[in-house]
Amino acid sequence: MDRNTGCCDCCGVSSDYRTLYRDFDKGTDEPRGLLCNECLNIIRFCEDDVDRLVYASLYLEKWNG
Repeated sequence: MDRNTGCCDCCGVSSDYRTLYRDFDKGTDEPRGLLCNECLNIIRFCEDDVDRLVYASLYLEKWNG
């Protein structure tokens, strides 16, 4: 998803509201993008496991309508 420069590459929040951090690929150590702390933590906790993120999203949808 393309975001404006100065925004989190994941959620789009502006760097005016949150500090942005460089995210790196764990396997190659290549930079991937800029993320706010909240989005960076989500990705770290899920250990870059896309399936885990999908299942968490489905779980939230189930309980949030």
